[in-house]
Amino acid sequence: MDLPAPLGPTRATLSPTPLLKLTSRRAHSYLPGYRNQTRLNSSDRAIGRGSGASGAGERIYVRDDLQALRFIKRARTLGFARDQIRELLSLWQNAGRASADVKTIALAHVAQLNIRIAELTQMRDTLSQLAQSCHGDDQSDCPILQNLGLPGEHCC
Repeated sequence: MDLPAPLGPTRATLSPTPLLKLTSRRAHSYLPGYRNQTRLNSSDRAIGRGSGASGAGERIYVRDDLQALRFIKRARTLGFARDQIRELLSLWQNAGRASADVKTIALAHVAQLNIRIAELTQMRDTLSQLAQSCHGDDQSDCPILQNLGLPGEHCC
């Protein structure tokens, strides 16, 4: 006895087909939180390549490609570098991965962010102090310009 066909798509029919033919702009519209002023550059797209291009110049994506593009976009939003994203994407696609590997990458990135935050905080504090010492009047004497003109690294 033949069983009736299942209603709606099944997991087997969803991956890796069906194919979605999308222009670059339409592909990005599938990315949640995507803004026109933030585009994935060509090296980001090289990390998560589409399956090919149609004769009309449209990139062909399968559902897994769109998920990878979303993953890349989210990782970029969190400030991961391309090499880190490539490694995280590889781990994400590897069912046998060790979460310790992912955590190591994340904690290394947190350490890099903390260093950058400390540098930015120091720059902000120095510039704030310089701005407070500037009279901001029509005189030519300006401690901000004097500090910028000092030899060496007196700024921060």
